[in-house]
Amino acid sequence: MRVQLLQSMINKLRDRCLARKAYVSPRHSASMPLNKRDEKADSQLKADMWSHCARTTQDLLHRLRTNMKSIRLVVIDYAGFSTDFGDVQFLFNAYKQAVEIVVDIEFSFDMTSRSDILNDNGVSNKFNCRIGQRKRSRSLITN
Repeated sequence: MRVQLLQSMINKLRDRCLARKAYVSPRHSASMPLNKRDEKADSQLKADMWSHCARTTQDLLHRLRTNMKSIRLVVIDYAGFSTDFGDVQFLFNAYKQAVEIVVDIEFSFDMTSRSDILNDNGVSNKFNCRIGQRKRSRSLITN
């Protein structure tokens, strides 16, 4: 099931967001530091399971280190990328090529510049958007 879900996300990034390359982190949560994700070889091998996948987070970081062109990161939601805003700031500070993040939010896109991230111009709360499960049905018993 997880394989299908990640493939669906890759397809959405390519088709709706027009992303040229899609990187996945098949075994790690959004709370794990970006630079620590997919360090083990088993994660590297897993990334080959998806079509149109440019590999893992470590490959994205390598691209950011070696590419001289500006790169716009496109993600499906803020919390899916990282739930630690300090980690996001670290990424944008360490890799000058990352100039912007574009977030697909259901019916629109939210673009945030590198300077807004580094200066935290009202951006940090966007990454802290995971909330607990909603209580869908709650019955009240009255006497």
